[in-house]
Amino acid sequence: MNSKHFTALVLVAGLAGIYGTAHSEPPVSDMMPSDVKWEESPFPGVQKTVISGNPAAAGLYVARTKFAPASKIAPHTHPDTRQATVLSGELYFGFGETFDTSKAKRYPAGAQITVPANTPHFVGATDREAILQEVGVGPSGMAMLKK
Repeated sequence: MNSKHFTALVLVAGLAGIYGTAHSEPPVSDMMPSDVKWEESPFPGVQKTVISGNPAAAGLYVARTKFAPASKIAPHTHPDTRQATVLSGELYFGFGETFDTSKAKRYPAGAQITVPANTPHFVGATDREAILQEVGVGPSGMAMLKK
């Protein structure tokens, strides 16, 4: 065997060893509905929880917000783009710096909304409880806008 073949063989074997140990089985994480620990938010009737990751740190995160009937979050922005999905209930969601339900759209369970980074928006529940799930890449945060 010449030196080129030997070097290639060593390289392939080394990569196979690294790949086999570093990528053997993906970590498994799961959460049942009864495992969710809701925390109060600064907004009356609104609770939040983080399902995966950490919105304050770099990387992917999944968070949920539970809205009591008729509760709302005033206009605000986030530094990251978010993919929001209504998991249950119905929410109205609008864009702009003023909370105006006449300019909001109603989203039923299963609806998805993309909220670009730094875009003023507001959200609220209809007459029943609703849960919104958001996925983004942190670090994230929330900047409230003047009413």
